[in-house]
Amino acid sequence: MMASEQELPWKLTIHLSGFPEKRLLPYSGEATIQTHWKHTLKQAMHLRYGSAKRVYNLSVAQTEQLWAAVKEASLDKYADAAELLLRPSVAGPKGLEEIRRVPVRVHMPNLPTPIQLPFAPYKADGELLTLGQLLVQLLPAWPRIFGAATGGSESAEAAGEPVVTVQGVRPPLETPVLWLAQQLPCCDGFVHVCLR
Repeated sequence: MMASEQELPWKLTIHLSGFPEKRLLPYSGEATIQTHWKHTLKQAMHLRYGSAKRVYNLSVAQTEQLWAAVKEASLDKYADAAELLLRPSVAGPKGLEEIRRVPVRVHMPNLPTPIQLPFAPYKADGELLTLGQLLVQLLPAWPRIFGAATGGSESAEAAGEPVVTVQGVRPPLETPVLWLAQQLPCCDGFVHVCLR
């Protein structure tokens, strides 16, 4: 979670009129959430492969299995169905070349929406782009503001430096973004990086 212990539990105020339609999606039942999820999944696959064809090629049964897995928070069910979306069509390193961009969303405290920019998984020299390098590209002031935060270090939080998490895990900043995209994507296909 992005909130610190002092910020939990959240204090919510519910307003019954004046819905902010330009800022929030109106909720009209489960179908609204499912439609939004599917559109986000298509967006992530388009960023990843240059086309959303993999989502369009899912059968109705496969799409329903994916949605049921998301609703039930069942990793086993999700992994079986999502493999069709995430697995390269060719085995080995050659298959990873199909991945054009890594769909990443960076969430930061006090920002109303995540920062979303597509990143190529490889640098110009052919080396894999790391999480730390991605954050430096996205946030040029990262090294000056955050010092030598290691992302996975318990001492970073104790020193007051930001903590980087992906799916609740604190990966080292040297972790390749391509590995994160293959191993830790969210159910919407994006890699959600949280800084707090």
